[in-house]
Amino acid sequence: MKEVDQMESGTNSPRPLTTFRPGDEIEISSIPGCSMRKRLADLGITAGACIKVLRSDFSGPVLILVKCVRLAIGRGMASKIICQKTSGCQLS
Repeated sequence: MKEVDQMESGTNSPRPLTTFRPGDEIEISSIPGCSMRKRLADLGITAGACIKVLRSDFSGPVLILVKCVRLAIGRGMASKIICQKTSGCQLS
């Protein structure tokens, strides 16, 4: 219930990647776990990176745009990536 309230109020507090809507431009705040952090870093996804959500349905992978590349991230992994909305993000 708390995540829904945050989404509707439009606050800029950090929350899981899976709670953002398509079209949102966001910055990654943190990625937990050493192995997951390394795996995502190999794909160009690191803390501080700017990404755009392309697809985030209620099930299935989350499709994002990072550095002009489309990537699909499993929903379980995406739910652990903490992000926040930003206005000064450059995607290229």
